[in-house]
Formats: sequence, structure tokens, C-alpha cells
Amino acid sequence: MSIPGNHARVYRVLEEDLAVLSECRPMREHIDHFLREFSLGNGKCDAPTFRLVCFDSPDNHVVMCCPEVGFASRKTAGAKAWIAFRQLFIHIALNLEKPICTLHACAVANSRGEAAIFAGASSAGKTSILAALLRMGFRLVCDDYAVMSYHTSTIIPFPVGATFSDFHFSEFPDLGHLRRDPFRFSVRGEEQWTVNLADAFTVVDSQDRIAPTHVFFLESDFGARSNAHPISREEYFWRFQEACFTNRASLPRIGRRSPHHKRLAYELATTLASRVRAYHVTNGNSLDTARLISETSFPFD
Repeated sequence: MSIPGNHARVYRVLEEDLAVLSECRPMREHIDHFLREFSLGNGKCDAPTFRLVCFDSPDNHVVMCCPEVGFASRKTAGAKAWIAFRQLFIHIALNLEKPICTLHACAVANSRGEAAIFAGASSAGKTSILAALLRMGFRLVCDDYAVMSYHTSTIIPFPVGATFSDFHFSEFPDLGHLRRDPFRFSVRGEEQWTVNLADAFTVVDSQDRIAPTHVFFLESDFGARSNAHPISREEYFWRFQEACFTNRASLPRIGRRSPHHKRLAYELATTLASRVRAYHVTNGNSLDTARLISETSFPFD
């Protein structure tokens, strides 16, 4: 089925095409801002892998449909519709049985194509550390979703829009120009913004495959002194498993990880164990932790 019309946008994500048709202008612009680094532009897409259609609905609602995964939902326009889209996108991009493993992590690369991955819980300070490293001149690989190839044991760039709060803008006032009202939404009373970090920093090419050299597992202890220490192979394996996004989607399951994929994830972790240096990091201050990661990973940059 082709998706005609001037409002159709096509995005190439992990070698698959997502065609988005939205008659809801704010939703269309927010999606395009979030996925801009994957955009193939406007126009028809005769054979997309996934089709997402968004309709305006009475009483200030948006209806979203994705027939390939049997998804349809009606949400209040604004934050609720945006969060539902973001969950759906992550679900279809990462949670099906694809030859990838996704870590709850950020990653940056240097000019030689070497990458540092830093994984941690939602409250560990990953996005602040990411912004600090980008300000040092490193290139963006991903925020929050580190996609690893089972076949090559490399990182596949996944530069979707990041989420900033007032706290992030207070930490990095020079990034205030990324705070744009059309991309503002509220979660549990906290104002947040979708920001495209490519508006301020260099992003690796989406076709590149980046070799990780260091993996940092973060735990927050804000106010303490940031520090890092190497970890044993045994600790590395359980922390790697803890960082995996396996079956964490908020939507109903669209394909669980099979035993085959679990075996591939273990093989990936084993391969990386022989190639990377792994550390446990206490994040007491995001700027100090970023300097620590930079000096540990790329001492000659």
C-alpha cells in the first residue's frame, strides 16, 4: 500500500522504512523533530516496513494506527499522544526479534570511530553526561538506546531526539536554543522537551558501525565524588544483562525474546568482554563523570 500526499514522511531506521502520515500538524512536526536524522524526506513509499497513520479525532484527541503490529490507540492530543507514539516507535524499531541487542545506555565516539558506552538507570544522569561529552567535541552515537549488532558486535547509531528537562537546561544554559515550545510535553507534572542534539553537536553517520572500546556502568550518588574502577569479568556479565532492554516495553508485548536471541545476547556480551574495558562508575557530578569517562576512554583525544 502506498502512502500518498504532501504530509507523508519516510524514515530509514535500522535498514527498515517507517512511513508516517499525519493530518495532525503538531504531532507530525514533533515526530519529524524526533526522527530527523533518519529522514528520507516527503513523498510516496510503495513498500514501507511499517506504516503509522495519525488522525485528528473529536474532543482534542489523536488516533494512531500501525497495521503491521496490530496497534491502534486514541490518546489526548499533546503529551499523552506523544508518549504513546514514542513507546510505539521504540517497540517496532527495537523490540521485535531482530539481530540486535539494545542497552539502556548512551554512547559517544571519537574521530577514530572508537566508542564509549555508559549504561545506567533512568535516574543515573546519562543524558547530562552525554551533553557534557558532546561539548568536549565527541560525536553523538545514541541517547538512551545503545543498539548493538549481534553479527558485528558494533554499535548501530540511533540518534533519535533526546529528552531534556529544566534541570538539563540549567546545567547547560548554552543549549537553551534547543528548548522549543512545539516540542514541550509534561510527564507527572514535570515539563520536558524533545531536543535534537544534531542542532548543536556532531552526529555520527547513521550508516556507520562503531566499535566500542569502553563500557561504563553508572550508579548515581549525587554530591559524592565521581570515581571509576575496573570490574571483574563476572561483574561485567551481570551488569551487562541488567542493562539490556529485553522485554521492557510499556506497550503489550510484540514478540518476546526467544531462547535463540538470549543466546545471541550472551555471545555478544562474551565477544565484547574480550574487546572492551569495563568499569563501574559512581556519578557524583555529571560534568566530573564526563571528564572521567573522557580521560579513561580517550586519553589522547
